[in-house]
Amino acid sequence: MNLKTAFAVLAAAFAAATLEAKDQYDIRPGESSSAALTAVEWQATNATKLAAATAPEALAAHVATADAAAALLEKVKGAYHTDPLDAHVIGAVSQYVMTLKGGFSLAFWKPSVAPERELWSAALLKRAEAATDAYVQQFCIDQLRWCGLKCQAAAIAAIGEQSSDRGVKDLAYIASKELSR
Repeated sequence: MNLKTAFAVLAAAFAAATLEAKDQYDIRPGESSSAALTAVEWQATNATKLAAATAPEALAAHVATADAAAALLEKVKGAYHTDPLDAHVIGAVSQYVMTLKGGFSLAFWKPSVAPERELWSAALLKRAEAATDAYVQQFCIDQLRWCGLKCQAAAIAAIGEQSSDRGVKDLAYIASKELSR
């Protein structure tokens, strides 16, 4: 190796060492010309709408009837086409039905499930089964992971088995295993 090559390699190594390395855990977006808001910015901008849409009375209305639940779930569109407010409301309904206590049961040894949870999880399963879009199926199956019922595990597994999408297959497998425990 001649002196010029050695000097060039040394200069390149020195330059690389002086560059500021980005922390590997820094997930902040870089400079962008996009006018799209980040999730945090969107939530801050829409805080009033979010609070109203996710109030307990509003959530209860979505699980008052099967038609109301189906109407909300029809708002789930393909990837990046679902209104963020609707997506937040759907997640909030899933959480809401999990906080409700089931009705009185003489079978005290069996946990009782609130009727709203049964209605909501049935609507999610129906939407996932009828959807032709893989994203819609995954969205509904993911919600079922949190509020689905043990008796729905086989139907969720069947959605995965019938799908040609790897994401649907994997998520359905995970959800069915979690619910069957």
